[in-house]
Amino acid sequence: MGIRYTVDVTKPAGARVNITSLSDGSPFSYSASYAVAVNSYRANGGGGHFPAAGITGKELERRIVTATERDLRHYMTEWIRKKGTISPVPLSQWQIVPAEWAAGAKKREMRMLFGD
Repeated sequence: MGIRYTVDVTKPAGARVNITSLSDGSPFSYSASYAVAVNSYRANGGGGHFPAAGITGKELERRIVTATERDLRHYMTEWIRKKGTISPVPLSQWQIVPAEWAAGAKKREMRMLFGD
């Protein structure tokens, strides 16, 4: 299960993410507790998401329920090898606004990754 959300880069840090619901359409509650899986990059502060949400490194450590010995890619690769062929379907239940900003960022990153 995931969430439906919008990232508004025009808002101040700490107010940029607006969660509208869970991916199945059920309501999201800011006062509820949720178990969330994150990769090691995010869990170690990559992207600055946790500090932007006011979660310090010590607070994040306190919230960890379980951790794996290996990187998420390892487990995904093993699962795909066992499964054989997979048919992933994107949820596409998030967006960045303003759309023009996101389009410009995508263009820059595609050029950086793949050249002109």
